[in-house]
Amino acid sequence: MSERIYISKNKINQLYEQKNIDLDIKDIEYEYYIILISTISLIANQKKIFRKNIELYNFLKDIFPIDYKKYILSNRSLLIGKIIKTITKEIDKEDYENYANILNRKINDIISQMNKNQYVQFLQEVNKK
Repeated sequence: MSERIYISKNKINQLYEQKNIDLDIKDIEYEYYIILISTISLIANQKKIFRKNIELYNFLKDIFPIDYKKYILSNRSLLIGKIIKTITKEIDKEDYENYANILNRKINDIISQMNKNQYVQFLQEVNKK
């Protein structure tokens, strides 16, 4: 598994206040934005869920209005960066809640397909990091 950088919520809030965030979003929209980005980053880096980049791409394509060129699929980090850029620049801020709910439903579908032992093991691995 790749290493992840942990940023505390306080640090995120400090950055938010310092920059007065260019996104011009309300606090609730900001919360949904953070949920979207962090959830996508977490699950996208899990090779146990999405073994191939095309699987991850198809999962994200079912949720977000994306259509990327094939070269993006060769690098998972590039794919994650592009989806974050799409969320930040192209999706209406008022729709963050809707996309967060859709993402949650899709994740629940994946969880229901996994057996409980696999899911518990996955959560334990995520919590270790």
